[in-house]
Amino acid sequence: MGALRLQEHVSEPENELSSTPFKRGKVKDIYELDSEQLLFVFTDRVSAYDIVLPSTIPRKGEVLCKLAAYWFNYLKVPNHLVRVENPNRMIVRKLKMIPVECVVRGYLYGSLYERLVKGDVNLPVKPINATKLPEPYFDPTTKSDLKDEPVTVDQIVDEGWLDRKKSPHLKMVASTFTRKCQSVRTRPASSSPISN
Repeated sequence: MGALRLQEHVSEPENELSSTPFKRGKVKDIYELDSEQLLFVFTDRVSAYDIVLPSTIPRKGEVLCKLAAYWFNYLKVPNHLVRVENPNRMIVRKLKMIPVECVVRGYLYGSLYERLVKGDVNLPVKPINATKLPEPYFDPTTKSDLKDEPVTVDQIVDEGWLDRKKSPHLKMVASTFTRKCQSVRTRPASSSPISN
């Protein structure tokens, strides 16, 4: 049993898989299983501010995989999850990806704070780091292997990632998910679905 548990949490999944990753992200490796499915291996690599750090966090991949599975199941919307295969592995359907990360911010932090200080964005708050925003702020970025960059809805349309009629759907879905996630956070612990 001990050898099995160790094997589940190796930080370099290619040591136990027969092929090299189809794609290697900052914290996740993706393997092509067949024409319809992929294997996501959530690694213990650490990424901060778009940089993969030299250290790892044991079992981080397992936590990320379980969190992702929890939210996919809780939100009850169509998604790519087929099943969780191991503590840090997920089988997913191949889908056409919109290369946009739909960030919804509740606080003035990170690149949004920096852009407010520079005058690149206009928000109804003083430029004080970590200030709670009066309402969730939709702040999409590119989904890049190198550095995620802020992107506007017009840029998303101009790049051909999504047509203008469908682009408002990104903000609506992201905002809906945010409200559902916040409702879990604000429930008393005894009624929270994640308290067990």
